[in-house]
Parts: sequence; C-alpha cells; structure tokens
Amino acid sequence: MRAIGSEGRLLASTRIQGAFGIPAVTSAGAAGGLSPDGRLLVLVEPPQYGGLRQQSRFVVLSTAKLSRVSTVTLPGEFGFDAISPDRRILYVIQHASSQDLVRYVVRAYDLRARRLLPQAIVDKREPGETMRGYPVARATSPSGTWVYTLYTKEPGSSLTFVHALNAAGRSAFCVDLPAWTGGEDIWNAQLRLAGKTLSVVTASGKTFARIDTGTLLVMQ
Repeated sequence: MRAIGSEGRLLASTRIQGAFGIPAVTSAGAAGGLSPDGRLLVLVEPPQYGGLRQQSRFVVLSTAKLSRVSTVTLPGEFGFDAISPDRRILYVIQHASSQDLVRYVVRAYDLRARRLLPQAIVDKREPGETMRGYPVARATSPSGTWVYTLYTKEPGSSLTFVHALNAAGRSAFCVDLPAWTGGEDIWNAQLRLAGKTLSVVTASGKTFARIDTGTLLVMQ
C-alpha cells in the first residue's frame, strides 16, 4: 500500500500479506476506514458473498508512516462500521445468521484492550428489535461523534430508517422514516448534515425527510 501526496510524491509505503482493501460503508461502495482525525486507517478483507466467513480480519495502520498498529481477527462474519473519535473503539457490523444475511448487529472492539466487547450496540428504547437492512448513504458529524447511516430494509421496499451511532458514547438509535415515495431510486439518496439538521435528499435534490439531531425526531 502507498500514500501519495498532493504533488504525486510517494510519502510512505508498506507491504501487507493477504487481500486487504478500503472498506465500503454503503452498498454503493462509499469508502470508509479512516478515524475522525485521519490518524488511523482500517483495511479489511473482502467479504464472501456466498455465505458467512469463519473469521474476519482487519489491519489497523497509522497514516503517518503507514505503520501497522494492530491486526484484528474476529471469529465469524464482521465488516467495518466506524472508529470512535478517541481512536480506541473500532465499530464493526456482525452478520450471524446464514438464513438472513441482511440481519446485522453493531459491536464494539476495544483496540487498546484487544478484545471484542460482549454487549451489542442497540437502541435501548427497543433493545429486542431485530436490525436488518441495506446501507444506502452516510453522513458523519465534524467531530466524528455521530455517524448516521440511511438504510432500506429490502430492495424495492418503501421502509427506510436512519441508524444513528454515537461513536463516542457506544450507543445507537434508530429513527424510522416515512414510507419512501415519489418514484425516485432510494439507492441514489444522500444524507446531508447542516448544523443540527440531518436531511435525506433524493437524487433530484428534493428533501425527503429531516431529522433533528438533538432530539432524533423526524421534523414535520
């Protein structure tokens, strides 16, 4: 792997054994992997679309010199989600059901203690709710404290929601949205964050829904 400067000059390079790449945080392939301050980069092995893996590996690099900070190996199928602002917690998406590959659970891995924390990151208002869906779009607050992901529950479904991850506080909230209507493709939607308002915007620029990020309520 190489880090190239703005003038095309090689800044750093490293060799990593195996097949690793930049993680995608949406179904359309939006790139993730960087910590909010840009000092850590997480690389992942590509998923196996035919079923669940027996183990998932991540390589954590320091972006200053592309030096390896750690290698994380987890039993089962896990994907990258986010990194906490203090760079201590790696959030991962766990898929545990081979009969329902869309079902997911958000977990927290402590990079300092080098262990997967036992509790899932769930909405405490509905702790028993099954999380399932396809990630469509993402927006992150400037500090990296909040990570917002727009999900659709099924291809062609009108059911959508925003998963709001408090990456600093290891908590999450799900905000159900109105039924997706209007004939525009949900896969081209975007999330736009301005001040304390998170907007779901269609490809044509129409605001489909707005969320107050202070209360996490859909604004009328």
